[in-house]
Amino acid sequence: MKILEVAITQIGVTEDAAHTNMGEAKKYQDAVGLPHNMGYPWCQSFVYWCGLAYGLDNPVPRTGGVLDCWNKAIASPTLDTIAKEDATPQNILPGYQMILKEGATTGHTGIVESVDADGRLHTIEGNSNT
Repeated sequence: MKILEVAITQIGVTEDAAHTNMGEAKKYQDAVGLPHNMGYPWCQSFVYWCGLAYGLDNPVPRTGGVLDCWNKAIASPTLDTIAKEDATPQNILPGYQMILKEGATTGHTGIVESVDADGRLHTIEGNSNT
């Protein structure tokens, strides 16, 4: 659960101004090679940055794109994925990456902190609000 331990230390990181995607978040954007002065969303960059705690064994694909991460994960022979229809409270564990597809080209992601018995996920996310 290294990734979760790292994510917890990042709670409270914010942008310089709301909805700018700039500021302290640049360290996440730098990790995936995104220019941090362009206002790119940083939720996926945040998850990748947290995964760097694994060193060379980082399980998170190096990308700033949520849907790109999903596509790389499902194509990987070494990464396990759980489709929405198969997700149950019993098979989602703390430290897993949660990916939400919000449209044909957009999504959001975070790291699962806990799962309630009713299936409600508690997550730590970058580029999010309280």
